[in-house]
Amino acid sequence: MLFADSMSLLWFSYYGLSLLVLLAVYFGLAFLPRLPRLIVTWGVAGAMWMPASYRLPLVEEGEFYSGWAPSAMVAAVGVFENSATALRNGLLWLVLGIALAVCRT
Repeated sequence: MLFADSMSLLWFSYYGLSLLVLLAVYFGLAFLPRLPRLIVTWGVAGAMWMPASYRLPLVEEGEFYSGWAPSAMVAAVGVFENSATALRNGLLWLVLGIALAVCRT
């Protein structure tokens, strides 16, 4: 059930809100010709929708929490925590998502 598991509800609401952002980007760039507008829009979509794995230390020594999050968020948390590994992995997946989305156009 969707409401029994809060993680699936979180991802569902994230993708719903990201569709609204994607439409806002597309219509906000209405002054551009169609091809550049589509390239920028698909690039933003790739940045928003590419997931990356992360690993956060817990309070107990040697304990970690791992999961999946949007790669832009993983890279941002890597910057805030001064974690080179998280930043590298987040940016790698972020750039790969943008490149794949732009190549799709």
